Amino acid sequence: ACGQTRIVNVTLGSQGLHSPGSQQTWHSLTHEEPIDEKLGYQKEVTFFINWANTRFADFLKELNTYKEGDATVLDRIAILWQTDHGYARTHTMDALPIMTAGRASGRLKTGMHIALPGDPATRVGLTMQQVMGVPMKDWGTLSNQTSKTITDLVA
Repeated sequence: ACGQTRIVNVTLGSQGLHSPGSQQTWHSLTHEEPIDEKLGYQKEVTFFINWANTRFADFLKELNTYKEGDATVLDRIAILWQTDHGYARTHTMDALPIMTAGRASGRLKTGMHIALPGDPATRVGLTMQQVMGVPMKDWGTLSNQTSKTITDLVA
């Protein structure tokens, strides 16, 4: 809101986080916690996923409360929210959950679900950089290099 910060990186790291009463970290649980047969998923790992997503939602709500001219801070910024793997147990690169938030002062569209099976996740990062005015024509390396913008996101 004060215009002093242009780029911020917030990390909810899994390396040292413990759930109440557990000795194992979020990260170690992703590899070691067995899948609950009744539930069909890792119960403690899901606790952390829900916890992190709730913190993210709270953060967005807070940004949306600060007025900046005729909009809010959330309207004026672009946020990229993602993890570094699809299936945590094996650190796959398939189906990475990635979200964008904010409208970047009208440069980003919101409220959509876009699935891009088989495409590298770097398409999102490239699109976000271009939306914010960074003169990037391609981004990523090797099999993750792309020059394809996600045009559906661009307003």
